[in-house]
Amino acid sequence: LPINGEICSSDLDIINKWTFLCECLAHGTPSGVDNTVSVYGGFVSYKAGSVSTFSTFLTKNNNFRETKLMIMIVNTKIPRSTKNLVNGVRNLYENIENVLNAMGEISEKAWRCLGEDLCEQTVKELMRMAHASLNLLGVSCDELDFVVSQARRYGFSAKLTGAGGGGCAIVLIPEGLLDKIFEDVDEKEFVRFRESLPQDYKCYDVTLGSRGLTLDRME
Repeated sequence: LPINGEICSSDLDIINKWTFLCECLAHGTPSGVDNTVSVYGGFVSYKAGSVSTFSTFLTKNNNFRETKLMIMIVNTKIPRSTKNLVNGVRNLYENIENVLNAMGEISEKAWRCLGEDLCEQTVKELMRMAHASLNLLGVSCDELDFVVSQARRYGFSAKLTGAGGGGCAIVLIPEGLLDKIFEDVDEKEFVRFRESLPQDYKCYDVTLGSRGLTLDRME
């Protein structure tokens, strides 16, 4: 890494290639999404076996703008094998091609929504459809479905994330709750939702569309 603390695009490219190789060791044939969005930041569009687009959402003055889209990650701590889940879906491809095509349309609409005027209600509906589609693929589980159903019970939208079969779900945090959440003054329904989850589940509030890899100097 450069000693002056600045990372150029070529540095990021090299780091991204190495992190992708680490993903290959862990998952066999990863998409490349996780390492790309971690290194470059912004949002990633993945299609046809390649990471084709990423965006840092610059303003007209070329200043970085973080999106106001927030999610809560709920870790069920249920272990799963990404490689086995992916292989299971691959083996069923001929029978689920229509489902996969529908999921592609959902993703395309979500991408357009993120790049234009963000509509929270549209994102909520797309998340609902995405989780239903993933259920049809057989990659959800009782624990993830419980998180999703509890979120809906209290008026929020959620879906599994990653390979499924365990691991994590994501819950959309309405924009009106942002300041209150980080001040620990959540609205009652959101508090009730979090309290309805098993105590051993871990919850993390995160910002989507943040910067990627940066270097911070230690004083």
